[in-house]
Amino acid sequence: MSYKNVLLVGNGPSILHAPYGQVIDEFDGEVVRFNRFVLEPVTHTGLRTDTWVANYSLTDEDLAKLHPELVDKITRVPNEFKNTVPKNSYWFRSVGVSTMFWYLDMGYTVILHGFTHFIRGEQRHYFEYGLHEKLWHACDRRLVHGVMGEGKPVCHLRSLLIRKDHWWKKKREKK
Repeated sequence: MSYKNVLLVGNGPSILHAPYGQVIDEFDGEVVRFNRFVLEPVTHTGLRTDTWVANYSLTDEDLAKLHPELVDKITRVPNEFKNTVPKNSYWFRSVGVSTMFWYLDMGYTVILHGFTHFIRGEQRHYFEYGLHEKLWHACDRRLVHGVMGEGKPVCHLRSLLIRKDHWWKKKREKK
């Protein structure tokens, strides 16, 4: 079975740990962003957005104020699918993890970046200041690692980049 590639660019502060903006923009597959994402600093976030997955609590009108040029790219994980996604111990499904399961279900290879799975006290999103007191996304870590442990086609971008047979390195060598 041949897989399609998707890069899910999360909003966790780990996105600021490495300047992968060019890698994101040149990704060989679909680039997906979430909710109220910010495209700064571009050296770390890149600019490319093929799909914008939003939570149902955010209206298209609210999102249009953030990125009016990308309104036609807004979608949502269908509720009937989202309700099949395992819940973490807080009975919570983040948009990012729900989207990961959705793309896996559609036969994609899923690459994650900016999925920090923060713990209490860590910054919630790379573009926000202040500490986060809830542990919802920390519980997502168990769901993501569980999927990886099952051998599903999911990995983190950093892990992929350090592999010698990485698609991006091969692409760069051909130029």
